[in-house]
Amino acid sequence: MDNMETNTVHAGKERECCNYAFRSAQKFAADPKNNKRQPCGEGTALLADTLKADLGEFCDSVLVESFEARQKAYILSNLLVFIFMLISVAGIIAAPFLEYSILYIASAIFSVLALLAHFGVFGGTSKKATGSNVYATIKPTEETTKRIILEANLDAPFNRKISRKTESLLKVLNLILIILQTAFAIVMFLNENGTLELFETSIVAYIGFITALFAIVPIVLSRTVNASASTPGCVDNLVGAYLVCGAARYMSVTETKLQNTEVDILLTGSKNANLAGVKAFCHAHANLANDIDTSVISVDSIFDQNTISVVSSNRKLGKALNEAASKSEITLLNNKPSFVKGTAKVFKKNKFSHATITSLTNDAPEFYRNMDDTIDKTSPKAIEPVMKIILETIIATDSINK
Repeated sequence: MDNMETNTVHAGKERECCNYAFRSAQKFAADPKNNKRQPCGEGTALLADTLKADLGEFCDSVLVESFEARQKAYILSNLLVFIFMLISVAGIIAAPFLEYSILYIASAIFSVLALLAHFGVFGGTSKKATGSNVYATIKPTEETTKRIILEANLDAPFNRKISRKTESLLKVLNLILIILQTAFAIVMFLNENGTLELFETSIVAYIGFITALFAIVPIVLSRTVNASASTPGCVDNLVGAYLVCGAARYMSVTETKLQNTEVDILLTGSKNANLAGVKAFCHAHANLANDIDTSVISVDSIFDQNTISVVSSNRKLGKALNEAASKSEITLLNNKPSFVKGTAKVFKKNKFSHATITSLTNDAPEFYRNMDDTIDKTSPKAIEPVMKIILETIIATDSINK
């Protein structure tokens, strides 16, 4: 079947490829040895190898591109906050007894260092781990004038011992405590040297013992993440990875031949380690978007066919995807979930037209990014509308080229 001529999606084959995506993800998730899909984890590497083999059957070429990620940057950042806060507290406690007011300045300096660590400034000093991206290409029959990249991440979120909401509250509390610590050290210094005369320093200085409690929060945060384990990550984003491979499979089994549109499959690693895989791809292929009109369609967290949204800051690409949905009689919602913004920002910064297709709404589902993210949270029915939108967009794009 040649879709370049018929300009239609074969419903039966499309459904078959949706089943391939779901059942393959289900099989992979069922094997306990595949559970460690944290950034640069052994499960992530195995998934990359598995999908590379599949794409080798569907595509003209497949590359594996290695990169380095700061897998433990989050843990290191919080440990450094803990250390800097302890030193700051020690300075405040020691200053009135040693009668060195300069210790208050030292305390303030270490509090500022804790603030920088809180925002991840020192995360880049953490040990590097090696990850990989899988990049496959389906060439058109004639000269390439447009390129569509279907992207999904391979890794799953780190296994966390507390909920993300609790973690967020602790982060805010941590930030407030660091600011209070800094302000307290500065006020104590100014009061000690006479610039301010607000209170008797020797009495108020005992508050420094209370501020020692401030260091508890960052040490708690550093121990909330297990860098050696992940959530099951079936919705986020095992199914997404198999879905984009399913689109390549469809083009293979239907012998779809595009005239001028190249279709690429990009499976990125270490999304949950500061988007290291996406950044590495953009760095390695810096001129890709300059040479040919290139659009990236990311697939992220597909679990409900009734809440599909297209999130895009690129008007042209967003319109194309919405038109494809309309042609397939799929109703899209107008959600703008913050959870998908990171990948979008990286691609936009590197001059790629970008859109994300997702089931996420403005509020995350209860299973999102935790141990309840299992394969039963999604289904072939949830996958099917996304597959239709992608395939219709590809065919429509090639039709415009003619």
